[in-house]
Amino acid sequence: MPTSQAAFHRNWGHLQDRHVRTLAWLLCAAPLLDSGASVWHGAGLSPRLPPTEVMVGMLTALDAAPAALHAALAQRPTRRLGLYAEQLLAFFLTQTGEMVAHGLQVHDAAARTLGEFDFVLRQNGALVHWELATKFYLFCPSAQLAPDLYDYVGPNLADTLGSKMHKILHQQLLLGQQATARAMLPAEISEAHALVRGWLFYAPALAPDTLAGIAVDHCRGEILTLTQLRALAAPGGLSGILLERLDWLAPAQLAEADVPTWAALLQEVEQHFSHSQATLLLALVQCAAGQARELSRAMIVADDWWQQAAQARTALRPV
Repeated sequence: MPTSQAAFHRNWGHLQDRHVRTLAWLLCAAPLLDSGASVWHGAGLSPRLPPTEVMVGMLTALDAAPAALHAALAQRPTRRLGLYAEQLLAFFLTQTGEMVAHGLQVHDAAARTLGEFDFVLRQNGALVHWELATKFYLFCPSAQLAPDLYDYVGPNLADTLGSKMHKILHQQLLLGQQATARAMLPAEISEAHALVRGWLFYAPALAPDTLAGIAVDHCRGEILTLTQLRALAAPGGLSGILLERLDWLAPAQLAEADVPTWAALLQEVEQHFSHSQATLLLALVQCAAGQARELSRAMIVADDWWQQAAQARTALRPV
């Protein structure tokens, strides 16, 4: 099966600006979730995006002249991946003329926050509510239970895909039904959708063939412990680079001169884990004609990560 990286490079390899490339990925990446799966009970997981030819035209033009996008991002500098993704999508939706509100908070009479609309759009004359989620989860199945969405654990072990989707479906997408929220809007919300993008990571021997609710062709990578990475020889014809947090979304594309040697990469990883347990995202890249493009990716985790993840998965699973 062709990788999501190969498909992205084929369709969007002409884009050179890193922010425009990330925006292209947000709009056009393979869905993380199977929106028609019965596990979602008909919830809106397929927001209406512009036609492909419109997005190609807009993004190609933006790549040639990205100053306006850079200026918009500079207004609210951030190191938070979710906020960065929101800013990119907000810029695009403003350009399409669909934006009504972004980050609209809803408060009760006591000024307590009830929730926030990520995006309120006007599409075909009606108000539509969008929630955006950009997530990364590592598959850590239980030996006793059948695998499900709660086996996908976040890199920081603070949440699971199951708990995140429960919050989206049962809280965030229902915000427009509250009287306080309705009173803030010029009309009632006609539809509510979640645009869920991300990557799921697997140990090769533990990857399930299919899992209810997950799209078959979702963006995926591997899980490698520090010891497993040490045991790898430099892949023939390939090298690797550790991705900065804001570069986790779209498949990497960079100058060959910016790719370290395999020895230097391993040294960087070793130094990181000498003082931190935080996971790292490694992109394996192939270099040609002075350019490096991502072929595959892996989450690099501390050697005791699997034990910690199993404990977190148990604690985070609903009773």
